[in-house]
Amino acid sequence: MLKSDDEAPKDVWDLYSELKHEKTDKSFVPTAAKSARQAAVLFSFTGSGSKHLISCLGAHQHLCVCEDLCLMPFKTVVERNEVLSSRKDNLQDGLVDTVTTLRNCKMPDICHLFGTVASTYRALQEWCAPRILVDGTEAYSAVPQRSLTEAKNVFLDPDIVHLLRDPRGCLGDEQQSGDIAELEKRWLKFTKYMLQLDRTGVSEIRYEDLEGALREISLRLLIPNLDLVIHVSKHSRE
Repeated sequence: MLKSDDEAPKDVWDLYSELKHEKTDKSFVPTAAKSARQAAVLFSFTGSGSKHLISCLGAHQHLCVCEDLCLMPFKTVVERNEVLSSRKDNLQDGLVDTVTTLRNCKMPDICHLFGTVASTYRALQEWCAPRILVDGTEAYSAVPQRSLTEAKNVFLDPDIVHLLRDPRGCLGDEQQSGDIAELEKRWLKFTKYMLQLDRTGVSEIRYEDLEGALREISLRLLIPNLDLVIHVSKHSRE
């Protein structure tokens, strides 16, 4: 029998909680507020019609669509900026445009402001709230496996959307941008990887059925249906 000044024995859940606390990574970034925890990431090959889909999603009042963030698969903003600055194709820096728009201010030094990519996403989620952040960076298709892994590390439970288009239309639109044989290899590699993923974690939508695709996204994100957006955006098909 315990004396009055004896400490009560700890049950297994107390010990488990202490063990988790001891092993918590000091670099762990707390999750965003409940209203801003959701996030959707679009994976689409060049020429798949992502611009039109993004236009439809961007017109929805419950979504905050950010294009060309190019945050994955990097760990820090410094690393990201070094890679982007070395490119010769003048890739649009959507992160600068996004922060400038969301905060209605001139863009500060983003390396000093954010530091890590995880912190950047947390800030964007908070600034987008109560709308849901949608990362529509087409460049993720170049390194899908690394980008997908990073997305699952950064977000609590990301909604991954794979936009699939018939390769005849997809590659046909991109023939002027390079060797068609090389594009075919890249399309096949990207598509095979995305199609073999667990369907519970990835929504596969078809560009040829955009109306169904928008309904699928609205159901997955638990937001009102996007039918009205379809009619507004039909004229802008790629």
